[in-house]
Amino acid sequence: MFGSQILEVGIGLSLVYFILSLICQSVNEWLAKCLGMRAKCLEKAIKKFFNDPKKIEIFYSHSLIASLMDGKKRPSYIPAKTFSRVLLDMITPSPAGEGIKVFDNAKNAVINFKESEIQGALLCFFKTAQENLANVRKDIEDWFDSAMDRVSGWYKRKIQWIILGISLGISGLLNADSFTLVDILW
Repeated sequence: MFGSQILEVGIGLSLVYFILSLICQSVNEWLAKCLGMRAKCLEKAIKKFFNDPKKIEIFYSHSLIASLMDGKKRPSYIPAKTFSRVLLDMITPSPAGEGIKVFDNAKNAVINFKESEIQGALLCFFKTAQENLANVRKDIEDWFDSAMDRVSGWYKRKIQWIILGISLGISGLLNADSFTLVDILW
């Protein structure tokens, strides 16, 4: 077709590997969905943030988080804006507002948090917020986004091993041997 048998074999091999990679990716996505792997990674991060089972349950039972759930399955993604709103609502369940009184109430509530990763971060945000709750909310969103980048890294490392296993299994099942493929295509 292209006048060069080597080029045709290369294109044929590329097409076979492309189809095999699509199969592996599809199986991986199906497994991740069935096992709730993304949700488990996110839940692991939330547990690390709060370090208190009561606060974790309060977080997941909040109406903004509950709306992201599929039945009783925990969400696999939480937007940073939603996280910051839920967190500030957990800290100061009083009516939303601005001003020094609301800011001070929220800061005092954070001081009473059980020692956790989130307490240290929140105290830092309150120190640098210039008595403005909007600044705290923005800092929480930025911090959550950077934490979710780490969670994505955890997930990717875990998935790489799973994809390796899937690809070895599919290659063995379909007998995808490069040398045999080259012989057939040649």
